[in-house]
Amino acid sequence: MELNRNQSIKLLSAVIAASAIVVTGVLAVALAQERTGTSVESMSQTVAQTVTQSAATTTTEPTKIPAPMAHPTLKADRPRGF
Repeated sequence: MELNRNQSIKLLSAVIAASAIVVTGVLAVALAQERTGTSVESMSQTVAQTVTQSAATTTTEPTKIPAPMAHPTLKADRPRGF
């Protein structure tokens, strides 16, 4: 069975679209791992290792309540004409 030109173009377009979706997914995973600093090797932790690490990590209470509003640390002079 021979495909006509229109069907060949549709098939080629579908293959290109599917390839683009796969490449987008791979890039998204790679960028997410780069941002978090994880690699495939470091993702093989067991549940016991995770629990042990989280139990060993302690958090300290903040010593100062954060300001409710941001305040600039540097003030600029207004230019002439304004």
